[in-house]
Amino acid sequence: MTIKLRSHDLLKAVVEAREISLADLEPLIDSKFGDYRDYYSLAMLCTDGYIKCDWSSNGEPVTDELSLASIFYASATGQQSVNSFIASSAIDPERSKFFTAPKGELYFAEARAKRSDRIYAMAIGIVVGVCTAILAVQLGLK
Repeated sequence: MTIKLRSHDLLKAVVEAREISLADLEPLIDSKFGDYRDYYSLAMLCTDGYIKCDWSSNGEPVTDELSLASIFYASATGQQSVNSFIASSAIDPERSKFFTAPKGELYFAEARAKRSDRIYAMAIGIVVGVCTAILAVQLGLK
C-alpha cells in the first residue's frame, strides 16, 4: 500500500520549477478541511526550510505555520481576514511566489543516491548469488 504525501508533491513541484506561484500549487493542495488547515503542509515546508516564500508580516519573515497557513489561505481565496492575519489589500495568488531552497534540493539528491545505492546492492547480490550457484554446480557441490 502506497501512501501519497501531498507535501512531497508540493516540494517536488517547487524544486522542479525552481520558482512557482501559489496559483500553480493550488491543484496539489488537498482540500480536506476547506479552510486554512489545508495549507499547513505548504506552511511547514516553508518554516522547515525546504522551500522559501516571499511573504512577510510588517517587514519580517513569517516563521510560524499557523500564520503562514492563514496567509496562504487568504491569498488563495481572496479573504481579507483569516485567524490573526488581516490583509491590507487582496493578495494575488499568481504573484505570490515560492522558491526552491538548498534543503529541498538536497532532499531529492539524497533520495536519488539512496535509490541508486539500493539498486547497486541488489545487482551485486544477484551477481554474487548467480556466480556462487554456477561455481557450486561446476565443482559438484550440493
